[in-house]
Amino acid sequence: MKTSGDRDIARDRKSSSTAEAWRRGENRWQNLNAKAWKRVGKSVYGNSRKFMRTVQAALREIFDESAYDRFLKQTQAARSTESYRAFMREKEAAIARRPKCC
Repeated sequence: MKTSGDRDIARDRKSSSTAEAWRRGENRWQNLNAKAWKRVGKSVYGNSRKFMRTVQAALREIFDESAYDRFLKQTQAARSTESYRAFMREKEAAIARRPKCC
């Protein structure tokens, strides 16, 4: 009876997600089929798209693009130099009205 051979067979049957499999250097991703990889790819792609949309929205707020869009919607104006000039005048007037603390 070969005990070392039995251990090797038993070791091969173990799940690749166990701690021992990780210590042996087995990769748990190697057993994924194409369908599973597609799901992983879609979730990563979807999450990165959500992240990029959030970053884009934050940048639009920081650089007043969203505020300008809201101004255009409120005044029902089209994008032009005149409407942007009016937006900047309104923005500067709002800043000037704010009380200064120091």
